[in-house]
This record gives sequence, C-alpha cells and structure tokens, in this order.
Amino acid sequence: LDSVAAQEARGHPVYFCTDNRLFPSQVEWSRIWSPRGSVDSLMRPTSRNSSLTAPTPSSSSSIGGSMAYLDDWYSTLAKNLKASSTKRFFWKGYEGAPGEMKKATSLFKDVLDTITGRNEEKIKPLALRWISERVVEPSVFSACLTPGSTSMPIIRQAEFDSPAAQYLPKESQTGQLMYVWKTGGVEPPRKICVILPTTGDAFYWFRKQIALDLLSHEIATVIPMFPYYGKRKPKDQFHHIIPSVSDFFVQICSGVLEAAAIGSCWAAEFPEVETVFTGVSMGGSVANVAAILAASNSGSGKVGTCPVVATCSATSFLTGVLHNRIAWKELSEAPSGVADELKNLVAVENVSEQVKVMTKENGEELLPTEQNLADTIEVLNLVRIVRLMEERRRDLGGQLPMLDAVVQVAAANDRFVGRESEELGGVLKRLTRKGLNIFERVGISGGHISTLMKRQSVIVPAIVTTFSKFSEGVEEVHVEAPQRMNRM
Repeated sequence: LDSVAAQEARGHPVYFCTDNRLFPSQVEWSRIWSPRGSVDSLMRPTSRNSSLTAPTPSSSSSIGGSMAYLDDWYSTLAKNLKASSTKRFFWKGYEGAPGEMKKATSLFKDVLDTITGRNEEKIKPLALRWISERVVEPSVFSACLTPGSTSMPIIRQAEFDSPAAQYLPKESQTGQLMYVWKTGGVEPPRKICVILPTTGDAFYWFRKQIALDLLSHEIATVIPMFPYYGKRKPKDQFHHIIPSVSDFFVQICSGVLEAAAIGSCWAAEFPEVETVFTGVSMGGSVANVAAILAASNSGSGKVGTCPVVATCSATSFLTGVLHNRIAWKELSEAPSGVADELKNLVAVENVSEQVKVMTKENGEELLPTEQNLADTIEVLNLVRIVRLMEERRRDLGGQLPMLDAVVQVAAANDRFVGRESEELGGVLKRLTRKGLNIFERVGISGGHISTLMKRQSVIVPAIVTTFSKFSEGVEEVHVEAPQRMNRM
C-alpha cells in the first residue's frame, strides 16, 4: 500500500506480484490501479493455479472473505527480515539516546493530564499557514459531487507549529495537513471529518480518495500528516519504521494533540460544526483519544468517532502479526527499569485492577523481553486511561466527556488486532451518550489489510453513518457491507 501511494504520486500505474514462496506454482503480475481505474478492485490474482477467486466489479462483496490471506502474507514476509535490520520497529531499542525515554514520559504526562482533566486549559486552535491550493478538474473526480453540482473539489495544504514541537525531532516540529472541500461560493461546511493515518500511511493519497468520496455527502475533510511520516520523517528513519519505543510514544502522543487541535481549529471557525475523527488501524485508535479530547473541549458542536479495525491497546504489536516485525534483540539489551517512570503514570490508586494476561497470537506465553515491552506499551490502553480519567475527574468534581456518536468497524479475521477489537467496543460504548442507536459496532468479513481496500463499500459508509447518528429522526445511512457482514 505504501508503494501504491508512492507510485500514484508520480502518476505511474501500480502492479502487484504474488510471492513465489506462497504461490510457488506461478508468479504473475496484475495491474491493480490506473489513474482512470477503480481503487476498489485492488486485488485481482491471475495465477491460473491459485485457488483464490479474482474479484470482479459485480462480485466485490466477496472480496473480504477471499482476501484475509493478506494478513498471512505480511506475517510471513516480516519473519524473513534480518534480525538487526532498520526495517524492524524499535531497532534502536527503548531510546535512541540517553534521556529520550524521560522526554517521552513527560509528553505522555502532558497528554494524560489533559485527558483526565488535571490540566484545565482548553486545547488551543492551530494557527494555520496555507501554502497551496488546487482545484481538481471535474473530468477526473466529478463523481464525488452531488448530481447537478456546479462546484468542484478544492484541495488546500497548510503548515502549523506542532503543539508538541518541543518533544519532536527537528524534521517533525512543523505539522502539515490537507483540507478537501468545494469551490463555487458554497456555504461553510457543517460536517468535518478528520482522517488519521494507518501505520505506514506516509502519503495523502489513500485518505484523499476517502475525502473526495465524502464530498457527495456534504462532508469536508482534514487529513493530517503524522509526526515521523512523509516530510516529517527523521533522516535516519527507514520509511515509517519507528526507531525506538520512546519515539513511538512521542509519535502517538503528538498525533493525539495535533488531531485534537485540528478539531479545535475548525470548531473555532465554525462553532456548530459536527466533527468525526476516524482512521484505519492505528489511525482509528488515535482518533478515539482525539475525539475524547475534542468532546471535553467542544462548545456547541457535536463530536463522534469512527474507528476502523482499530484497537484500544498498542499491545497488538505483540499479540498480532506485527510481533514478527519488532527488533527483539535490541529490546532485550535495554537497561532494567528504563520505562518504570512511564508505567507509574497510569497507576490508579484504590482501584483493584484485574491483571491482563497477554499471549502471542498462537497462544504462547510472552518471553521476559516481550512482557517488558507489553507492560510498557499497555500504558496506552484506552481502558486504563478511561479508568484513570474517571478517578481524577471524580476527585475534581467533574464528569467524563461523552461522545455524540460512535461507529466501530471490526474484521472477522483480523490478525493484527484480534481480541482487542471487542475490548475497544466496550470502552467506547461507556463513553457514548445515552440514546437510541448512538453506538454501533459493525462486523465485516476479511482481515486487517484487506479492509483498506474497501473504501467505498465499508469505510466511507461507516463515516457517513456516524454523522447520521448526530441527529435524531434522520434516516440512517447503513454501511453497505460485503457478504457475511453482521451488525453487533
């Protein structure tokens, strides 16, 4: 998917090749995208001996079940990386230089204090510096507008100073975003969607296609570029592979603050705007926290979240197929107690916590190095953060911020997220306002990676459905699911 975006940015067609270790009978190339082609027909295996059925436009609903094998492919390829490769996550260990873990802990404390209400300051809107503007020709994207519309899509890009700049590497201190709306003297948007990136989405392309689809539903879109991604990537980092555990915490926490500040920025410009934070995988997980922050910060505008194959805990790094992509040798050499200060931040006094037993995807117990990383990353678990938020706000005499709408999408054969999806649904339901059908969990067939290829059949309808839940009495736009899709 990274290659799809990179090649598309250069105007080149994109090709896909099956791995001859997985399909030894025959290796063939299949064109999966062209500037005039459909992005949704991404996978068309052409090996004559393959047992997979190639999807066609008329049978796109069957794409999910047959494409769960993509998670298996990723797992196999990740296992074959060299042990000390810079293409493995956390190849620098817990910190790339002395003191970086302490800096990450300080940033996490700032975010935690903001979420839990200990820091009473409102999130300040970003001061945007608009740097480019481009009108998209209707001959290419006219289908993304409502019938009879005289407007055209307009894409603007902006820079801003990150609210977490003091914690970020130099290359990441200046934030970037893309804004997609319409020309032609149209009214200001009443609906804003903030789309956060999945792991590795260091381009605008994938999310821009979602944004263009949303225009026909009168939804404007903001697409932030995450710290450590795209032009914000540090020089010694390979593509999107975060070098250290401390960098990972800084990326996630900075992304949360930036996303919430983006929501605040548009809410300040359009006070009654409805805002939905969304994203696939990591983007969905960050979107949930950003939505909670925005809800506690909002005035009259409504706030919702639409996580797609997301998790409430980053421990899916260990329990899912990403386990094979981690530099375990380097992590095993970390000094004892390197992350103790960080872990102590989420300790909840006078609350008896049930110990969460984590295992690998195959059910094996975690080794000591794996358990140490699990205990560290588990501080990002939304369940623990909400529990801490409840305790602190109770002490301060405040109430939990509540979301106005939630639509969660979960894949049946997701090898990246696994059981974490159910835990996420439970905590989001607790944070949703009481009301008829305000929370919905939707199950789809297929796996984690294949969900990225269901833009028009799953992702866009799920976002539209979330907006529809803001208003009672409005006919709901249901997610048009592939076969074997069940509402939960």
